Amino acid sequence: MEDHEERDPWMSWVPILLHVVGAAHLLLGVGGILFLTGAGGLMATSGVGNDGAWVFGVMLLEAVFIGGVTFGIGAVHFAAGWGFGRGAKWGWFGALILGAIWAPSACLPVGVAILYGCLNQRTRTRFIG
Repeated sequence: MEDHEERDPWMSWVPILLHVVGAAHLLLGVGGILFLTGAGGLMATSGVGNDGAWVFGVMLLEAVFIGGVTFGIGAVHFAAGWGFGRGAKWGWFGALILGAIWAPSACLPVGVAILYGCLNQRTRTRFIG
């Protein structure tokens, strides 16, 4: 009988966690864009003062900026999860960095799970030998 090494389950769990966090950032971006655009529109049409167009313009710029930042963060999470799942060393480094960023925050469980998934013996030896 051949000795079959069982696949490390963290090779699947870390990308899933990264994709969930990335999707959450995408949803936050969409929500921020909708909220700020709607709030700017309400403020512009409220009839208080005569600077409604400026208020709407500033709120629209804020919405674009916040959307760009959150979409960018989500894209980084998706890229790291994709690279990690394919076994690329840069994906492992990306997941390790993102886990280290999330661990000392309110998202402690997600950060610790990503860090453990990256640094357990089987996964670590798969990526760095």
